[in-house]
Amino acid sequence: MATLMMVPFNQHIAGLLLLATASLRGESAVGAFSPLVAEDSPYLRDLSSRSVVEWHPWGPSAFAEAERSGRPLFVSIGYRSCLWTSRMDREVFANPDTAALLNRGCVNVKIDRFERPAFRRIHRPAGRLAAEPLDEP
Repeated sequence: MATLMMVPFNQHIAGLLLLATASLRGESAVGAFSPLVAEDSPYLRDLSSRSVVEWHPWGPSAFAEAERSGRPLFVSIGYRSCLWTSRMDREVFANPDTAALLNRGCVNVKIDRFERPAFRRIHRPAGRLAAEPLDEP
């Protein structure tokens, strides 16, 4: 079964995840068709046209790909007008080296928090627990 990693929008946590992803293998074609194109969320559809990370929507196809490939899920929750979401998209996910690591090592899932509000109730406490040891302001 694939491992689910909930990752808050925090560069330190994202960096730790990348360092912890030891089983990087294979190459992925950047710029291939994005499954996000068919999503209802304007944020996800827009992201599909400009992201070098190969994002998948939350659902059975992402779970099946993770199971088939033996890669963990990398879950990113955000929304269009969020400062941190925009910053992560610009500074972390737009970096070709970071995108290559994510695309090789994980099945990347992007969630629009307004389309799936239940994730916020799960994500916030998990993010707080993960960020506590980092002594961030």
